Amino acid sequence: MSFNRARVLEGIALIVFASLFNRSGPNYREVVGRFTVRRTNGDLLGVMEPSRRTFPARNMATTEAALMRRGMSQIYLSLGDPAADGTVPVRLYFKPLVLLIWLGALIMFVGGGLSLSDRRLRGGRAETNPSERRHAELACPSNARAQFGIDLALKKSSA
Repeated sequence: MSFNRARVLEGIALIVFASLFNRSGPNYREVVGRFTVRRTNGDLLGVMEPSRRTFPARNMATTEAALMRRGMSQIYLSLGDPAADGTVPVRLYFKPLVLLIWLGALIMFVGGGLSLSDRRLRGGRAETNPSERRHAELACPSNARAQFGIDLALKKSSA
């Protein structure tokens, strides 16, 4: 099997192919690739092991991606389908600042909480301006509201 030996993520990491081996599980067989991740100065950051699993009972194959988190960024490695000549493609994804997506969700959550703390919304509905309330009573007297179940804040018409 042939592999390019190293891939450099510019200024971030050096990913080096170490080995490829077979492993068996309870109901599957897998081909595992071992990659070492080093800083550009040579310090070891970690080992990543993506795999390609085959389940003989269902004649199905899946990919198990390897994931490494570095600060707010992530590195993904996955193995592709082996080619007829024995080569195995490797997909490398570097996602800088991907964990900031969760910060965006937190900001939306806090914004929703602030919007619910509005005093006008206490008691289930918005409090109307007293002048608007008077116009609504003139347009629809309280006995009509009670008779027909109408409880709307109507504006004074210009006619």
